[in-house]
Amino acid sequence: MVRFLSALFFAVTILLSVAPAQTPAPTLQDDRGLKLGLPTTPGADPAAAAKTLEAGRPELVLQTGHAKKVDGMAFSPDGQLLASGSADNTVKLWDTGVGRELRNLAGHRAWVKAVAFGAEGKLLASGSVDGEVRIWDTVSGREMRVITGAGSINAIAFSPDAKQIATGTNDNLVKLWDAASGAAIRSFAGHGGWVLAVAFSPDGKVLASGSRDNTIKLWDAASGRELATLAGHTDRVRGIAFSADSKRLASASFDGSAKVWDVKKGKELNSLAGGSGKVLAVALSADGKKLFIGSADKRSVKTVEVESGRELNNLQDANSIETFEAVTFGPEGKLVASSSGDKTVLLRDLSRRGAAVVLSTRSSGVYTTAFSPDGKWFATGGKDNAVKLWEVATGRALRSIEGNIGWITSLVFSADSHSFAAGGLSGQIKIWDIESGQELRTLNGHQSSVNALAANSDGQLASASNDKTIKVWGFESGTLFKTLEGHADEVHGLAFSPDGKHLASGSADKSVKVWDVNTGAAILTLNGHTGGVYSVVFSPDGKQIASASNDKSIRVWDAATGGELRQQAGRDGFSLVTFTPNGRALVGGSLTGRVNVWEVGSSKELYALGSHTGAINGAAFSRDGRWFATASEDGSTRLWAADSGQLMATLVSLHETSDWVVVAPDGLFDGSPEAWNQILWRFEQTTTNVKPVEAYFNEFYYPGLLAEILAGKGPKAAQD
Repeated sequence: MVRFLSALFFAVTILLSVAPAQTPAPTLQDDRGLKLGLPTTPGADPAAAAKTLEAGRPELVLQTGHAKKVDGMAFSPDGQLLASGSADNTVKLWDTGVGRELRNLAGHRAWVKAVAFGAEGKLLASGSVDGEVRIWDTVSGREMRVITGAGSINAIAFSPDAKQIATGTNDNLVKLWDAASGAAIRSFAGHGGWVLAVAFSPDGKVLASGSRDNTIKLWDAASGRELATLAGHTDRVRGIAFSADSKRLASASFDGSAKVWDVKKGKELNSLAGGSGKVLAVALSADGKKLFIGSADKRSVKTVEVESGRELNNLQDANSIETFEAVTFGPEGKLVASSSGDKTVLLRDLSRRGAAVVLSTRSSGVYTTAFSPDGKWFATGGKDNAVKLWEVATGRALRSIEGNIGWITSLVFSADSHSFAAGGLSGQIKIWDIESGQELRTLNGHQSSVNALAANSDGQLASASNDKTIKVWGFESGTLFKTLEGHADEVHGLAFSPDGKHLASGSADKSVKVWDVNTGAAILTLNGHTGGVYSVVFSPDGKQIASASNDKSIRVWDAATGGELRQQAGRDGFSLVTFTPNGRALVGGSLTGRVNVWEVGSSKELYALGSHTGAINGAAFSRDGRWFATASEDGSTRLWAADSGQLMATLVSLHETSDWVVVAPDGLFDGSPEAWNQILWRFEQTTTNVKPVEAYFNEFYYPGLLAEILAGKGPKAAQD
């Protein structure tokens, strides 16, 4: 554990693996770019990732952290790895010695609430509310198997021999699965509430489960027979743990207590106070004499003597207003990981008086992205409250602009590319001069968050807000021309028609409206979605409108009549939709990070891009239609070749600084020192075999990388 604090600068990092094994290139038709009529992209090779892997090139690993709250956590048997599951649908593997993130495991379609290692630490199981169990090889990061039909999963555990997996679900059942085949073995029925915790005894004979019905049940693991019901808690049982000799079981409850039970007799041996709040997790020492208790209140981690109940140690944040929402203990209680309901993990070493590292991120969710009409500028904005402005000619992040308007939710450039506007969570809109970065004006009028901005060639700026209104302003003057009212709920999507005479809007009220900009009248209301509408767009010829909804559909409408023309169904809710510049293809972005591209005429899916690990919040095409950028909740902006769907670059900006990094899939990178010093190399596809960036710096550092990619030069790393 000497390494634990020696690399503290890694503790708050950006995490993103661009390893080919994690982001396979899509299989593409050779003539796809010709079918779409898009400019071809020099250097775009769909098989580049595979070739890189075959060549034995080290994999480049960045760090972007979880994008949403962390809930499920588990230590490997040797305590060297921590797995964390998150509402961003991903599982991440961390090095507990130095706080570095080593792997990003993506595949789940919903919140990952439970993770568990196999006995040797080589296998990891993850359970999600999507009803799936995924089994991963922790050495290579490869997904080994997917088990479906489990129901919404709250808890998961491997049997001691790693041959079986138990899950606890919202249907009040414990289910047992064959880890090798994925086959269901049996279900254990008896609980009267959600099953929140499961654990096998070390000898493999007993399976225990804790529930919202305030009880613990002990089951014969071989036959499924119920052995005992342990009653005594007065609130839900959140955590359970066996002693090393399988004779005792400890339980954690929201009633504020931790209890120790005799497994054979099914009797309570002792009840220990965990504090004034909920007890989330427990663990017994190897000799069974000490109990480790993790409580929500004051973020407390307590060590008590089992027999006497005497408190031996108590680590807590007495003045903290935050509470733990999840806690897990490492082998013998030496390490403890906790989350306070955010996207961070606090890792503490109890053997070293609670020495701590925060596993977090220096990047923030990206909400919006845009190219300037003249093609010279590229901008991103998001949760870090700043607009990052990139210069296309040099490929460098020119400046970071903060406007004190909260999260940057929307961006748009003026028609002449001299200025840009940003909308924020505060409800304000600010306009800046591009060249100087000087703030020109502030537009006040909305009573709540600005969700979308749009500009037309007539110098008008439109804004959509949570206050249910749309406002039309003068981009140059800041004058408010009109307020459009008619939606019954928040307005999220907004787009001008190509001629600038009409506006389309999408709302949480499930409707799309079309407005006459001159009169301010709503001339069409398009009904059909069964969920909120997050994004709308006109086709380049103005004849069609597309809308994206969390009802898992994108609908295309006749802009003149309002009639529905077609519907694209997805497996997840959609957060974004746009047409390609020539109107031949439709692009949809999902709430789970997936991007789909369909041919407009046939509705045929041309390709799917699945490498983001958070919702797609924004997208933009370059002026020439060659490049397509996606902005995601995962903290990254990705640049794709529009003709092939190949990932060309990943951009990450560090929070509260002007630092940045750009990475190509083959390992080339550019950026500021503070950012590229976070880069790791992984060797032989092995999770823990990593080295700092200096190992291959001269071979892969490529100043001007983004500029050369955008210029179509297709820079390539030297082959080994």
